[in-house]
Amino acid sequence: MQGESSSFDGAAVAIKGTPGGQERRSPLPKSFGHDHLEFWTGPERQPQPESFVYVIQAQGDSPIKVGWAADVPKRIAELQTGNPRTLRLLHLLVGEQRLEHNLHRRLGRPSRLIGEWFDGEEVEPFLAFVADLAQRMLEAYEASAEIPRWWNFLADWRLHSGVSTDPSAKLTVRHVEPSPVSPAEQRRRQERAFLGFARSA
Repeated sequence: MQGESSSFDGAAVAIKGTPGGQERRSPLPKSFGHDHLEFWTGPERQPQPESFVYVIQAQGDSPIKVGWAADVPKRIAELQTGNPRTLRLLHLLVGEQRLEHNLHRRLGRPSRLIGEWFDGEEVEPFLAFVADLAQRMLEAYEASAEIPRWWNFLADWRLHSGVSTDPSAKLTVRHVEPSPVSPAEQRRRQERAFLGFARSA
């Protein structure tokens, strides 16, 4: 209807990595989470966070998705391609995969529908928890001008992380060389495989 403004209108957002800090239209509908996206990725924010954990929800639908991305608008645009309903960014946190996994564990298995999509009675208090966390991160940055580290805001992060390592440590992938197999062990494995095949034939 003409003359009416929609809360789902797109807004121009300066996206990190665009040449000269130029603005482009964001595919995301305007929301509380979108306001935080504008804050964290604005050209005046230097340095900018390297990645974010986002919470999205389809318009008119109750399940939420908790995901992680370096470029949130791009990621949500990819998800939108396969969804007939408008995806709305509810909340945005500064963090990476370990925070994403921590939040998945907080929601718990009973709330998980499939993959990173959740629904159920735990969703509403979870959204309130995330909204508070997002606001505290923003206020901490305004007070210190330092990119917030998510584990400093979650006293119980170990309880929901499934790990005992310091989250401030860099994520590393350790390559493990396969142990050598002796010729005798190779023959034994071949014989066992042949006997198993012969019995099933």
